[in-house]
Amino acid sequence: MTSKHDILKPKYRLSKAHSDHSDGECGIEEDLTIGVAFRCSDGIVLAADRWRKKGDSGTYVTKVRSFKPRKDLIGAMVGAGVSDFIDAAFDRVDEALKDGMTLLEARRAIDRVRRTIYKEDIQPIAEHDEEPRFSFLVALWSRKGGFCLLSGTSRAPASAVHDRNYKAIGKGAPLANCLVKTFYSSDGFWEGSCEEAALISTMTLKLVKDFVEGCEGRTNIIAVMENRLSNPRSSHAVEEAEDRFVGFFEILRQVFSNLTLRQDSDSFYDEQFRLLKSNLQRFAADHCQNPLLVRRFPREEKTRHTSQGQECTRI
Repeated sequence: MTSKHDILKPKYRLSKAHSDHSDGECGIEEDLTIGVAFRCSDGIVLAADRWRKKGDSGTYVTKVRSFKPRKDLIGAMVGAGVSDFIDAAFDRVDEALKDGMTLLEARRAIDRVRRTIYKEDIQPIAEHDEEPRFSFLVALWSRKGGFCLLSGTSRAPASAVHDRNYKAIGKGAPLANCLVKTFYSSDGFWEGSCEEAALISTMTLKLVKDFVEGCEGRTNIIAVMENRLSNPRSSHAVEEAEDRFVGFFEILRQVFSNLTLRQDSDSFYDEQFRLLKSNLQRFAADHCQNPLLVRRFPREEKTRHTSQGQECTRI
């Protein structure tokens, strides 16, 4: 059972050593991200917020980014942690991936990049200061091997997230995990499609952004599908979907406000999340075919071809 301590404790907190200096010089940018990934029956969905923190302020960026299209290999990535290293990892992985790679070869290439960044860029800093860290999710499709979702950190090798499963990274991960688990079967697997995962990703990120400081901005979504990348029809489609989730905020507010006020907070917590689970599942079942929501990832009627011959669908 997920405990209240798991939900309320941030997964990563920027240390004083990495914050803005008193003389006004900017410190290291820190992505206090919520990033989620679903292994679905027809592909992989990645979603994240857009807020990048820098000292006491920040900016909005696109965190779910796709790699350059290749003939037999496509993919996307999202990272959380120190932005300098996330950006470097994305750029170097993008260069390391080659046409015709198998998934095993791609995984090894990604881990070589991670290891190089750790040894050459992070360890020298760690000798004199607290070690900066980052985590990442990479979704790949290869003609030779199908789909693969990889999860790793600056210190840990990239490992495969098993079929029909889910992963979250960043400060908002504990709350996201609690919400997403309400849609899982009793054996711990996700049974849905990219279409359904897009809806649940939108719902989850909206709730996390409302309750976890540092997770803000619009939601970015990319689905890695067979031989193509897919996106929501528009940002307005995502926002319209988010507007429908306001009714769940009050349940979460009751849970969090009562955790410290009630002596029987554990029983109250369990009861409220059972109610939330029931309401979320009913909402998803009632609205998964609503054309205003994020949907129709599998449809191909609006496919365009890139100069490299790779299909990329906007839906």
